[in-house]
Amino acid sequence: SLVALLNNGFTRGELSMTWRCVGRSMEPKQFATFAFVALAGIGRIPDTIEDRGVNVTMRRRVNGETVAKFRLRTDLPRLHELREQIAEWVTANLDDIEEAVEYGNHVPDELEDRQQDAWEPLCAIAAVAGGDWPQRAREAALTLSREAKADESDNLDVRLLEDIKSVFGDNPGFI
Repeated sequence: SLVALLNNGFTRGELSMTWRCVGRSMEPKQFATFAFVALAGIGRIPDTIEDRGVNVTMRRRVNGETVAKFRLRTDLPRLHELREQIAEWVTANLDDIEEAVEYGNHVPDELEDRQQDAWEPLCAIAAVAGGDWPQRAREAALTLSREAKADESDNLDVRLLEDIKSVFGDNPGFI
């Protein structure tokens, strides 16, 4: 399944290998599945995917709220230009970024282990960028991780289970 493939592709190396049957003879073959992935959607994604990523909680615009329009014709070229500038900077600083990932401790201790894994490269980039970027990255990591956790408690499935627990937890002989 796609979820299993994404889960498996979270780490680089032997741990990210998956087996698939190939060809007419359906011969089992190993494939590397490590990849950076961006997912967007409305509603919840599986917890195993959510735990392995940097989560940005989106919401629908409320009545009366105004936002700048995004137009492909005018805005997309500016995003491509920004992408090229970022790629150029990363290429020029790649050795320092790799060293920061390897030897630095830039990720907040308050995050869970998988959250730390997801934020580690971003916090290392911020450390290399310097200035107030390391602090901003740490704050973003903590804020977005808290929002993802809060979102979890807003989930209707979770709320239903909590309500059932509150009813039966107080009345164990109720059934």
